[in-house]
Amino acid sequence: MSRARPTGWWAAASVVGVVSVAVPLATFLVAAWLMGWQLLAVESGSMEPTYPIGSLLVVAPADASRVRDGMPIVFDDPSNDGRLVAHRVVGRAPGEALQFWTQGDANAVRDPFPVPARLVRGHVLWAVPMIGRVVRLARSPSVFLLLVVAPAIAAGVGERWRRMGRDHRRSEERGRDQPRRSHGSTADGSSHLKSHQVVIHGMPALPRVLQENAGQEAGAKEGAVCGL
Repeated sequence: MSRARPTGWWAAASVVGVVSVAVPLATFLVAAWLMGWQLLAVESGSMEPTYPIGSLLVVAPADASRVRDGMPIVFDDPSNDGRLVAHRVVGRAPGEALQFWTQGDANAVRDPFPVPARLVRGHVLWAVPMIGRVVRLARSPSVFLLLVVAPAIAAGVGERWRRMGRDHRRSEERGRDQPRRSHGSTADGSSHLKSHQVVIHGMPALPRVLQENAGQEAGAKEGAVCGL
């Protein structure tokens, strides 16, 4: 019985921990989805100390015509297809087409290729340090099992143990009550018998004089009858 309680407390704490993390995170993800934001993890140090490695960038859609110098933007790398880069705009490139020169805060020189307007994915609203690593790890199936499925299973097991412990305690209480009731019934029956015994054995014996008189009267009656 003593082992059921700690398991129940640990399961309850696990549920509270998961809910306290999952509910705000789910709310934020839904809000980001409704606003059209992107969540990106910083994997290099080109924007340090502004955006350290492991930070989570919240990126909103951007109209390229509204991009200004000094704005941190996210764009497709012109020299590497499929790679996203977050750098700061340092100027507009010459030419008829709208293009931007970009540079990382930690870099001494600007990027070698200008960024066409069509490659701009958005501008950075803000960054949350270290959360990017958590988001990146959460995408792993094994981490998802560890952080979500395992606590859920533990909560279910703990609740099962708690119910089993409660049922066991109730069965023990019922088992203790039955002998008490049986003992009470026996005691009542014994006292009832004793009360009758007291009445029977408590009947006063007739005095000897009355016994003798009763014997004489009986004899007289018998003699009278015989003397007729």
